[in-house]
Amino acid sequence: MPYVFDRLYRADKSRSGRGNGLGLSITKELISEHHGIISVESIQNKRTAFKIKLPINETL
Repeated sequence: MPYVFDRLYRADKSRSGRGNGLGLSITKELISEHHGIISVESIQNKRTAFKIKLPINETL
């Protein structure tokens, strides 16, 4: 879990699926640029949930 947002990190090396481990690191970077927060909570073999919090832009 501590590395899930790191570039090129792949949690399960045994999977043969495509992907290069950039998706969550790019997501975190974009959310951070908008002064937001992303977090993850996981229960092994049951579920994983990502929570994204973005500030309200009152100028719209």
